[in-house]
Amino acid sequence: MARRGSRAMAFLCGVVVAAWLGDLAFVGPATGAAKGRAHGVARAAKNVNEQLAATGREGVSIGLVMNLKSATKQATSSFDNFMTALKAAGLTDTFNGEGPYTIFAPDDNAFRMQGVGADDMTPDVLKLHIFEGSMMNTDFKNQEVPTMGGPVKMKKGREYVKLNGVAIKRPNVEVSNGVIHIMDGVIMP
Repeated sequence: MARRGSRAMAFLCGVVVAAWLGDLAFVGPATGAAKGRAHGVARAAKNVNEQLAATGREGVSIGLVMNLKSATKQATSSFDNFMTALKAAGLTDTFNGEGPYTIFAPDDNAFRMQGVGADDMTPDVLKLHIFEGSMMNTDFKNQEVPTMGGPVKMKKGREYVKLNGVAIKRPNVEVSNGVIHIMDGVIMP
């Protein structure tokens, strides 16, 4: 007979391993210590362009990174490739406006893992990452999202949300003129 907590422990270990491998995008509300909330307040004062250009402590945390020395280090996302593509398409001035905008932004690691660069993001592909309006994780459901580049298929599972097969790895980064969802890859048509 198995011990009472063995199933729960196996499930918990499975979730930790899957999250470590990056296969899950948790769609629940982000929680954190008061220090994390303070950064959230400062983040909401920035617009889309300012937040995507932020680095270091001002950047967006995508969660804990497993490290041999410590399991409590935060990984921050950088968006240099995405910002370069926005500038090349002439869309940076758009995001200085009032909004609201929802940006499905792949971070630099997503570009690297997919083997693409900023020059591979044509303006048509870039516009697939932009929704005019506000879309929080509570609005996620199986639907077609009418982005600036055309409809994108959203599929919501129990523990993930995907757009054209690309997972959202960090939802609901609120900024002053919208919201940014960090993607696990570049959304392709």
